[in-house]
Amino acid sequence: MIIAKPGLLSTFQDDGRRKYLAQGINRGGAMDRLSLEAGNILLGNSPFEAAMEIHFPGPEILFEEACAFTITGADFGAEFNHKALLNYKIYHAETGDILKFTRKNAGERAYLSVAGGFRIPAWLGSKSAGYSPGNSRLKVGDKVRVNKTALSIAESGFGISREFQMIKKPVQKIRFVAGNEWDLLDKDSTYHFQKGIYEITPNSDRMGYRLSGKKLEVVNPHQLLSSAVSFGTIQLPPDGQMIVLMADAQTTGGYPRIGFVAEVDLPVLAQCGPGQSVTFEKIEFEEAENLLEIRSHEIKKLKASVNLIRNKAG
Repeated sequence: MIIAKPGLLSTFQDDGRRKYLAQGINRGGAMDRLSLEAGNILLGNSPFEAAMEIHFPGPEILFEEACAFTITGADFGAEFNHKALLNYKIYHAETGDILKFTRKNAGERAYLSVAGGFRIPAWLGSKSAGYSPGNSRLKVGDKVRVNKTALSIAESGFGISREFQMIKKPVQKIRFVAGNEWDLLDKDSTYHFQKGIYEITPNSDRMGYRLSGKKLEVVNPHQLLSSAVSFGTIQLPPDGQMIVLMADAQTTGGYPRIGFVAEVDLPVLAQCGPGQSVTFEKIEFEEAENLLEIRSHEIKKLKASVNLIRNKAG
């Protein structure tokens, strides 16, 4: 495929680099890993095969060879040869077909996955943000190859139910578990954190979301040693306005870690952007684990359904 227009920020992302935090190399990877996984399962790929992570305005893509593809995550008004597409449904592209994104309806990040995956280089076992040396963002004229694979399931027009699709809400609830420095919050801050409404500010990106709301304070402020942080860590800087670290987070930080977003809600937060209001609900670690187990079961059911249809089509 040829990139006719690159869009605001189009990169390739997979599950990231898991084994190099001790060397100071952050994990990176897709912001919304549920959408990435769902798209790959639909197409019969490995669950975390790299996809094109798209921000709005999105790219315009000219297909030079036949392939099956699907779009998951945000709804950016995708059009295929000037006809509207539905997210979470498989389409079959032929030479000369054009895919573009026309309007931002809901969400912040869409994922374009292709059957067989993109033929791009990996670094330290991951294709995240990889395309060419020194340039991870796609630009006009870039050519991206697609691995060849069987396309039979694409002809079925198969799609999945809404349980994996995002629903836009005026105020999005995010569940979290207490962090290492939770007990440093004073009583009023503990209350406001769980009852207040916070807004994601424009000063937010793949590295972290800065929130605006009621100022939170700690009891007896003191210097902390830098400690390990990760995707979902909620930090409290001296100004009392929270930062939630996202997929491109650094590996260590010195601010109090007052909470950790429940992993099951990281995809939800990833689809929130500047101006979105969020609230936080504190849950216990065991509940966070149970919620993730339920999500894992849903993914297994999706995979089983896709495999059943693929076997019948074959």
